[in-house]
Amino acid sequence: MRHLLTLGWSFLFRENGIESPINTLCGTFASNRIVVDGINARMRVWWFDLSNQLTIRNSFDIGELKTFVTASDMQLISNGKVLLAVGTTGRMIELFCETTLISAFQAIQKVLNIAGHEDWIHSLAFNQRNPALLATAGQDTFVKLWRIEEVGKRDNKSISVTKNLFEVDGDEGKLLMSLSMETVLAGHNDWVHSTQWDSEGRVLLTSSSDKTVIVWKETCDGKLWNDVERMGIVGGQAAGFLCAVFSPDAKQVVASSYYGGLYSWVYSEKDNSWKAAVVCSGHTGAVRDVVWHPDGEFFISVGEDKTSRVYTHEKKLNKFIEVARPQVHGHSMQCLCLISRSIIVSGAEEKIFRVFEAPYTFASSVCNIGGSDMTKIFGECTLVHYGAKVPALGLSNKAIDEAQEEEHIVNGHSHWEEDEFQAVPSELRNPPTEDFLQQNTLWPEVQKLYGHGYEVYTVTTNPNGTVMATSCKASQIEDAAIVLWDTSDWTKKSEIFGHQLTVTQVEWSPDGTRILSVSRDRTAIIYRERHGNLNGFDYETIWSSGKQHTRIIWSCCWFDDSKHFLTASRDMKVILWKCCDAATVPLNSFKCPQSATSVAICCSTDIRDSIIVVGLQDGSLLFLQYVGEALQFLHRSFVPITTVDSPVLRLRVNPKRCSRLAIARSDGKLQVIELTITRAL
Repeated sequence: MRHLLTLGWSFLFRENGIESPINTLCGTFASNRIVVDGINARMRVWWFDLSNQLTIRNSFDIGELKTFVTASDMQLISNGKVLLAVGTTGRMIELFCETTLISAFQAIQKVLNIAGHEDWIHSLAFNQRNPALLATAGQDTFVKLWRIEEVGKRDNKSISVTKNLFEVDGDEGKLLMSLSMETVLAGHNDWVHSTQWDSEGRVLLTSSSDKTVIVWKETCDGKLWNDVERMGIVGGQAAGFLCAVFSPDAKQVVASSYYGGLYSWVYSEKDNSWKAAVVCSGHTGAVRDVVWHPDGEFFISVGEDKTSRVYTHEKKLNKFIEVARPQVHGHSMQCLCLISRSIIVSGAEEKIFRVFEAPYTFASSVCNIGGSDMTKIFGECTLVHYGAKVPALGLSNKAIDEAQEEEHIVNGHSHWEEDEFQAVPSELRNPPTEDFLQQNTLWPEVQKLYGHGYEVYTVTTNPNGTVMATSCKASQIEDAAIVLWDTSDWTKKSEIFGHQLTVTQVEWSPDGTRILSVSRDRTAIIYRERHGNLNGFDYETIWSSGKQHTRIIWSCCWFDDSKHFLTASRDMKVILWKCCDAATVPLNSFKCPQSATSVAICCSTDIRDSIIVVGLQDGSLLFLQYVGEALQFLHRSFVPITTVDSPVLRLRVNPKRCSRLAIARSDGKLQVIELTITRAL
C-alpha cells in the first residue's frame, strides 16, 4: 500500500500546555526560542534543546496582556539576548527582551510600548540580514519600516522626538537601544496582512485584501523603497490575500487567499517579468463526499468550504490535479451524486438539491490533460453548453453558449469596466491556475429539486441512473423519509418511510434490486421494488435490523454479489450481513479500536478475496478480510503528522481500478491511495 503523494516529515514533539486557540507563533533556531500566543491574550516563551531531540528546557508565561496579540517576531541582538516584537489589536508595537533573574531563571520583560499604526497590526517581520530593520503592517493599509539600533550613551541634555530609547539586560550590563521610524510604504488600499523579507534583506514582500501582492525594493543607498512589482487577481471572489512568501532564491512567490486558494508567480529572467504558475489546490474545509466517474478517469468532491471540485489523473506528472470547480456555493456542501457521465446532483446546507451538467469545455479539458478519449469517457452524452457564469444579481450558474453574444455588449460597445468580471471558459491543455478555476470552470445549473423540509443530507442513484434517492436531516418519522426522483424529468415520484431519525447513507445493490439505508436511529433497512421493476418507484420494506448496533450507523456498502453488505457505526462495530430471500442475518462483527465513520469494499468476484476498508474517528484506516467465518484484521494505516482527530467521512473505490481508493477527511484532506496486495503462497 502506498500514497500517491508522500511528504517526508517526522513528528518531533507535542506541547499540551496551551488551553486556547493559537493566534500567532514565531521562533528562532539560532537562539532556541519559540513564542506562542493564545487568543486569550496570554503569551508563552519556550527555550528548547535540539542537540539530540526536541525537548523543552524551560518556559516562561509573559502573562495576560491588555489587548489581543495579532502578530509577533523575534530577533537575536548583539548581546546574545532575544528581542521580541509584538503587534496588538490596540495598535501598539510592544518590545520584550530576554532577561535573567537572580535565580538564573530565564524570563521575558517588556522594554518598550509605542503606537505603531492607526488600526490593528497584522504582521511583524525582522530583517534577518539587516537586524536593524523591522517591518510592520496592519489594517490602516500602510507598511512601516522601523530602525532598531544601539545607542552609546544616554544624552540627558538633548531631547529626540523620533527615537524611542529602551534598555535591555546583557551579561556585561545594560545595553541602550533605540527604535525609530525609517519610512512608510503606501501602495495598498486595503488591509495589509503579511510582510516577508527575502534572504538578502533588500526586498520586502507584502500581501493585502486589495487582491495584490507587492514587491518592494530598496535603492542602492537604502534611503528609498519602491514598489517594483505588483501581482494579484482581477475579478472573481473579492477577498484578497492573507499571506505571501518568497522561495529561498526569491524567484518565486506563493500567496494564499481568504478562501484558501494558492497563487504562485515565477520570475522570468528572459522576459524580466513575473508569470503565473500552477500550484497544488484542494479543499479548505471538511471534505464531506466524493464520487468517481464510471470509468474512473476523474472524481468529484464536495466540502464545507462551499465548493465542489473535479480532479483527474495527469498522465505526464503522474498525479491528480484539480481541473474544474463546478459549483461555488453560499452554503457548506454536504453530499454529491453522479447521475450519468456528465450530470451531477449536489446537496448543501439548504432544503434543495441542485442539478449540474458538464459543459463541453470541461469534457475537452479533462481529455486533453488526462490523455483520454472523449467518446470513451462521456459516451453519447450531449454536451450542449460551452461554459457557465454567475450573473451579477444572481446566485445560480447560468449557461454560456459559444456563439452567444456577450450580455455586456450594448449597441456595439462593451462596458469596459465589466470586462474583468466576465467568465471566459476555454479548452485547457495544461493544468489551470487558481484564478482560472474560480471564474472559468463552473458548470451550468439546469434544475433545482424541492422536496425536503430540512437541510438535505445524502443522495445516491440506482446503477442505471434512472432513479435517485435523497434524504434530509430529521428528528421525526415524517421527515426521515427517503424521496425517490425520476432523473428523466426530475420529478418527485414517491417517499419511502421506515426510519425515525436522519438517514445517514443510502446505497443501491449492484444489481439494482434493493435499497439499503442506515440512520441515526441505529437501524439499517432494506427495501425492494414491489413489482421487480429496476426503474420503478414503488418500494417496500423487506427487512429492518434489530439492536445489533447501539449508536448511530454512519455508513454502509454492498459487496458485488448483491447478497452481502456491511454497516459501520459509532459503537465501534463493523457488521457483515447476508441478505437472503427468507431473511437477512448478521454473519460476523468486528470490534474497531475507534468509532467507525465510513466503510468501503475493494471488491473481487469472490467475497473472500475482497479487502474491506474502514475509516475511523481518529483518521486512521483499518483493512479487513473475510476469512473462514470471521472478519480478520490485516493492517491499520495511520495518517502522518496527525495529532488531532480527523474522522474519515467517506471512502470511495475506483470502479475500474478497485485498488485505488479516494478518502475524504474532516480536516480538509482529500487523499487517493493505491493498494498493493501481496498474497502468501
